[in-house]
Amino acid sequence: MEITKELWGKGLLLTIVVALFLSGCGKINIDTAPVADLDEMCLHFTALENNSVILIVNHGGNKPDVKIKLDKGPWQQWDYSRKVLGKGQTIYMKGDNPNGFSKERAIFSQIATIGKISSSGNILSLLYEKDFNKRTSVPEYGLYNIFNGSYGLVSAPDLPATELAKACYAGMFMGCKALEKAPELPSKELADSCYYAMFDGCISLKTVPVLPATRMKESCYSYMFWGCESITTAPELPATTLANSCYAGMFKDCVKIVKAPELPATTMFENCYHGMFWHCSSLSHAPALPATKLEKLCYSSMFGRCSSLKTPPRLPATQLADGCYFFMFQGSGIEEAPDLPATELESSCYSTMFAYCSALKKAPALPSATLATSCYYNMFKDCTNLETAPVLPATTLVTGCYREMFNGCASLKFIKMGAIDISAKNCLLNWTEGVASEGTFIKNEKAEWDIRGYDGIPFNWTVSEASEFFSCPLIRTGRSAHDYICIKH
Repeated sequence: MEITKELWGKGLLLTIVVALFLSGCGKINIDTAPVADLDEMCLHFTALENNSVILIVNHGGNKPDVKIKLDKGPWQQWDYSRKVLGKGQTIYMKGDNPNGFSKERAIFSQIATIGKISSSGNILSLLYEKDFNKRTSVPEYGLYNIFNGSYGLVSAPDLPATELAKACYAGMFMGCKALEKAPELPSKELADSCYYAMFDGCISLKTVPVLPATRMKESCYSYMFWGCESITTAPELPATTLANSCYAGMFKDCVKIVKAPELPATTMFENCYHGMFWHCSSLSHAPALPATKLEKLCYSSMFGRCSSLKTPPRLPATQLADGCYFFMFQGSGIEEAPDLPATELESSCYSTMFAYCSALKKAPALPSATLATSCYYNMFKDCTNLETAPVLPATTLVTGCYREMFNGCASLKFIKMGAIDISAKNCLLNWTEGVASEGTFIKNEKAEWDIRGYDGIPFNWTVSEASEFFSCPLIRTGRSAHDYICIKH
């Protein structure tokens, strides 16, 4: 075949390309971008209306390094002063702050916006100006509170980090009332308080991020969506290993959430679910709670003021802890309480558990014959539709055990109590104040006490006595609080 000029040219071109490739000159590095492209990738803000304002507010003497450029203009050091943008104008930001744009809770800086401003680009340009596109980490408190109170922010920038540190994003978008969509949060490894109160008060937020982590850290999701009143669906929470306060207050005051996510964890930690769904007033479906061994305050206030919640989850736990159910259903809409099978109690374990549940008509059985300090304190306070108290088999009372237990139960007309020794401090303090004006009280025939009033047997109630029923072990035979038979020795 004749070698023409055209073929020669093509061959020469191919030879040059191959030579360049073999010498390494032709390698393509996806992490290397022209300066102009890096500029476009930087964190930037675009005004969506005239006279939009952006500025930096420093606290505790913090002075991060920040360089800015307006549209296609040159980079210049920023003195943090307010910049007024016209509609369509864009301001770019970068800085050399490898130890964090913020440093700690009292030493931090905020990017404040007024008007209507969208944000995009890689937020890591504020930390690592020269190679942010290669970075994947954020230091402790690194971006803490950075957009807190940024009322004009309508969209969030990219948060690509996969290596988080303590409180790195805590309070990040707190009070961003115009923000409607949360950024993606790709990290599968969390850190203490990393997302603490991240979207607190974002009242327009409707779209939440996927949360793929399966191993929690202390306070990692605490108050993350507090007050996000436009959220209707909670993200999935696949974690099987929890940590102290990991979900505390996570969806507090999210008044439009109807269904809670599944919570598969069986190992509890202190405060792990504290206030998680507090005042989720539209929540009508609670998740299963499979744990059988509880920890201090683990379920405290979890469904408090969930007024649409009619049916509670099953509570199979038999090993309790101090305050484990404290305020769990306080003020909720439940009509029938779940079974409470534990026979060994802990201090304040059921305290205020069903207080102010005005729709509650049926109490659970309370089989334990041995009490703990304040174990039932305020348990059914102001349950105005409760007509029958659970059987109370204990013969010796302890400090505060029944204190205000049925206080305000205006429909309560029947109590069976086996107490013989009621000498413990405040054990019956105000326990029947506000019950029905007439009713029946069954006491242990061995009991020598005869106290009338709020701290004993209600005035005008008929008194009967029982013997064996209270002094022997009981077995439940039905669903009612009365359905017991005595097991004789």
